[in-house]
Amino acid sequence: ENVKEAVRMLKKMDGFANIIPEVGTNIGMAVEGAESEKDVAAVDGRIVRTKEGIHAGCVEFGVSSHVARLILAMMERDKERRSAINVKYSPELIDACTMLGMSVSSFERAKEPAAERTMEWGVREASKEFVPDVIFDLGAVGKEPMVRIFGTTAVEVVLKVSMILERLQ
Repeated sequence: ENVKEAVRMLKKMDGFANIIPEVGTNIGMAVEGAESEKDVAAVDGRIVRTKEGIHAGCVEFGVSSHVARLILAMMERDKERRSAINVKYSPELIDACTMLGMSVSSFERAKEPAAERTMEWGVREASKEFVPDVIFDLGAVGKEPMVRIFGTTAVEVVLKVSMILERLQ
């Protein structure tokens, strides 16, 4: 229900469409003590920009391996951070996060070991010194630059997105 409410909020949010990456956005939230991708609710098929506006699939458990792995990796560092969203990278967006007092870290996709999976490795790499609110990367060949924003609930993550958008305008 928290993720469903977060999606409703995003659909109404001024400027949100501008930070949806080409690959789409997803937002998810894990149940307390989550252990697998099946314990994470997310948007089936992602949130995308269309001519008619923002379209989002149904919210269900186990439908997004990508966002689930991201959240589960973060929960290894901080079990309370059970939610995340991915948005389009821009230097201005990162500046807005910093100005709002969010802790920001990054990783370089080009340095990812061949045997690793990007989300798990990226979160570990970006949270070696501290547990960040925001993790970004500048992409790689065939990989879009991306920002991931974390929080305790999906609604909290959307409130962070709202503050970022206000700062950008």
